[in-house]
Parts: sequence; structure tokens; C-alpha cells
Amino acid sequence: MSNIIVTKTYLSSIRSKILSVREKHLYLRNVKASYPAFISLALSESANILHILPDEEQALASFNELHSLSSHNTFFFPALYQKNGERHRYYEFNLQQRTAALEQLVSNEKNKIIVTYYHAITEPVSNKEIFKKNQFVLHQNENVSYNFLLEFLREYKFEKSEFVYFPGQYSVRGNIIDVYSYSNEYPFRIEFRNNTIFRLSEFHPTSQMSFRNIDKIYISPKLEVSQET
Repeated sequence: MSNIIVTKTYLSSIRSKILSVREKHLYLRNVKASYPAFISLALSESANILHILPDEEQALASFNELHSLSSHNTFFFPALYQKNGERHRYYEFNLQQRTAALEQLVSNEKNKIIVTYYHAITEPVSNKEIFKKNQFVLHQNENVSYNFLLEFLREYKFEKSEFVYFPGQYSVRGNIIDVYSYSNEYPFRIEFRNNTIFRLSEFHPTSQMSFRNIDKIYISPKLEVSQET
């Protein structure tokens, strides 16, 4: 098979062909190589896509392929516990990925691809109302009490540290608060002027250097749900 350059035109052509089939359920056979990823990318232009794979290994392979093609809108929803009831060996990392995926599911934004597997979706999660209630949304130039934000971080058991390296940590330096949300790949830097948010940015935890300014952030605390829930 010759190499295919993935362009918006190519993805749109795939999407048009699939949507032209006026069936409620559509089954695709003999879809090989990277075509499942192309189909998901094409359909995600107008809707959210949920990939459910048989097991974690296949789900990770699918996620890595999709993430390499479109990293900004692809999220992984892993399990926190193994089938024997013990914590997953990557529990903390999986919790971060799971929270990030949930954040996308409860938002009103489209064009998201969520990849998961059977065991992961059998675990209980917080309902939509509880999840959104416990989020802290901040906008650039918004009037927000500096002390109120610190109180939120303490109340939801974020750990104060000199520098922020891991999810669940925060640090304070003058008018700057660094915080690592459980739902974001990189930590946030929040710069205040009096009680107004002057600048929001993401930074690398290794270098502590900001690399991208953003207009809005979601701070999600650690929301764990027992398997017995």
C-alpha cells in the first residue's frame, strides 16, 4: 500500500463516505493498519469519539497512535485498580489521565477522542455534578481572591512544596502560584496583580520554565472513588 499523506481534505473525504451511509449502526470490516485512527480523526471533526478496546495493552497501542496524529484532542481513560482489586502499579499517573479524560467528558467541547478498555469503564466514577462542583476554573484578567485560591488548594489537600514537580502539588512565590492539576499534562503558573489574574501559563516541571500562555485553566483536585462505591 502506498504512503498516504493525512490532510484535512483526506479526513473530510473519509467522514463524508461514512456519514453518507444512513444506518443507525455501522460495522466496518477488514479495517487495517492506521485506518481506524484515520476514521476516528475524521469523525471527531463533528462529535466526540469513544474507543473501547478489549484490554489495556490494545487500548494503549490505539491511544499512542491517535496521540501521535492529534495530541491536542486525544485522551486516555485507564483503570485505577487491577482485576484482583489491588492498585494499578501506575496508580497516580493513571489517576491524572483518568481525571483529564473525565474533564473532557463533562465539558461542552466537541472534537475529543477518548480511548479506554473494558476493565477501566467498569470502575465507578464521580457523577458529572460532583466533578464539575469540585473544579476551579480561572480566566485571564478575572478578579479572583489570591487567598481564596490558596484556601481551595489547602481544602482539597494539594501539597505545598518549594517547587512543583507532580500532580497535587503547589508552590507560592510572592504574587505567583504554581499548581499541578490532576487533569492537565503540565502544571499551571498563575500570576496575580492585586486580586486580578494577570497571566496564566503552562510550564515544564523539570526546567520550571513557562512555555505557553493560556486564557483559561481548570484546576481539578484528586477525586478518588472506592471500588465498593
